[in-house]
Amino acid sequence: MCGCQIAEHIKRNSRAIDENRVTIDKSTRAIETNAGAIDASTAKINRNAKAVEGASNVVVENVEAVNKSATAIQAIAFIATQSAEAIRENRAAVEMNTQAVAENERIVRQATSAIEKLQQLQTLMDSLEQHKTLIVASLGVIAVLVVVQPVLMCIAIGRVLRLLTALRHIQ
Repeated sequence: MCGCQIAEHIKRNSRAIDENRVTIDKSTRAIETNAGAIDASTAKINRNAKAVEGASNVVVENVEAVNKSATAIQAIAFIATQSAEAIRENRAAVEMNTQAVAENERIVRQATSAIEKLQQLQTLMDSLEQHKTLIVASLGVIAVLVVVQPVLMCIAIGRVLRLLTALRHIQ
């Protein structure tokens, strides 16, 4: 190979090297652009991952809220059942109270009647108290008539018998 061929060869190689440098520069810029795009994509992926994580948290919170709601609904159903039972018991109690009121009214009527009779008896007793002296005197007269008169009769009969006995002795 001669010097001109070598120079030509060097020239071609230099052009090739220059072209390769241009290609390397383009590749470097493309790699840098791709790296920026990759960074942007990574940032988007990270944002999306955070969004997915946030959405997952929201889903978990919603599931927990649904579970709490289901528990609350069960509690409300239990309370409704208890309230219905309490209403039935209250109705029964009202019925019993109504019967008790009717019985109490009957007792009050009887007590009122008894009080009226006692008031009448008290009036009679007050009247008797006012006429006590007259009643005692009347009882005394009745006692004299019932007790004293037969005694006097017995005494009179006894005297008559003694007189008869004395007359017999005289004869």
